[in-house]
Amino acid sequence: MLLTHWLFGIVLLHGQRVEIGFTGGVPLTGFFEENRGYRSDTRRYTAGPSLEVTPRKHWSLETGVLYKRFNYDYLHSPGFRQPPIPYRRLERWTTGNSYEVPLVLKTRFRLGVPLVTGAGVALRRNSGVFETERVDVRGPFDLEPSTTITQTDHPEDLSRRTAAGAVFVLGYERRFRGVSVASELRFTRWDSPRAGGSLTSGTHSNIRFGQNQAELVVNVSYLALGPRKDPSPLVIPWRRFGLEAGILAGFSIIPVQTRPLYDSTYYSFHNPPVAGAAFVEIEVSRSWSIEGAGVVKRFGYETRSAGSNMPLDKLRGTIWEVPFLIKRRLDAWRGWSVMTGAGLAMRRQEGVGGRSGFGYAGAAGVARRIGPLRYRVEMRYHYWTRPMYTAYLEERGSSSHSLFAFFGIGYSARSHRH
Repeated sequence: MLLTHWLFGIVLLHGQRVEIGFTGGVPLTGFFEENRGYRSDTRRYTAGPSLEVTPRKHWSLETGVLYKRFNYDYLHSPGFRQPPIPYRRLERWTTGNSYEVPLVLKTRFRLGVPLVTGAGVALRRNSGVFETERVDVRGPFDLEPSTTITQTDHPEDLSRRTAAGAVFVLGYERRFRGVSVASELRFTRWDSPRAGGSLTSGTHSNIRFGQNQAELVVNVSYLALGPRKDPSPLVIPWRRFGLEAGILAGFSIIPVQTRPLYDSTYYSFHNPPVAGAAFVEIEVSRSWSIEGAGVVKRFGYETRSAGSNMPLDKLRGTIWEVPFLIKRRLDAWRGWSVMTGAGLAMRRQEGVGGRSGFGYAGAAGVARRIGPLRYRVEMRYHYWTRPMYTAYLEERGSSSHSLFAFFGIGYSARSHRH
């Protein structure tokens, strides 16, 4: 039967360009959403083989397997209790493997530089799951707790083993002598964050999968079958417009405050100290442009006891922001320009119930062009109509307002301001 499948595949691929390669990269988002009591340490690597078939000049179909390793811990403890107060402490350590199989339809085009973009579907299967649970119990008349340790490969919190999602790819590719090297940003939106429990019984797991997944990968492939001539990319007449793409890195300006809630507990809110972004800017005229960007930030809070100043609980998550700005740029002096812009923004955060939001964006800064590169310093402000946290945990001045200083670099082969 296996030989029949191989023969059928060879017949289908006859005359097609077939490339076999390897993909490796770094996940930019967490595998799980952290919740109360749960902690996840995302392994920052993913790797696996790839197969790409090019049936048409500008189009190709890629598949493969991407491997990830995951783990999370759970702790439920009431803190130290002196006898005769009863005491129960629960700890769980869970590990496992994840295998993703994407099927992506790609197209190659030249927009000043050789680019590749694509979309498709992906399937994910979790296997090799193993959980160790430790329970310490001390009764009212016990001096020492009794310990019970159990192990299982079917934890209830992670009973859902398969998932499906949509994949989107954008990257840069170079080809030479039958070898292709592509650097890509991949985004996957999974169908559901549910990790376990039963839909029929109404039970659910407190640990949740990250529904939005982003990763930066590098693919190296070699021509195995088909013509050796590299497929020609689709050439877009980009010179009618100026196109610039680049990256930004920044830090928060708004200070973080701590205020007491009740007499014994402090909630300490953390603005994301750093942020990263990628942007694409289309210059429609000498002074006006339209920019779209994707921004990634971290956020969280922790609770502390006012008496001992010891941390009681911590919560961390990821913020995805997508601003769209209309920008006005004025040439100043010797390659320097002054920029202002305004527009709308959308936000999605994972880690506190996956709250979404809508807001307004503004930007101002200066830029310096040297050849095809533009270096920029910008201040970006966002006002969100929905607070980051629930009304109970809202911290005024840090949940609805976001002010960041960004430093960035962009590349443009040609511009209206040349």
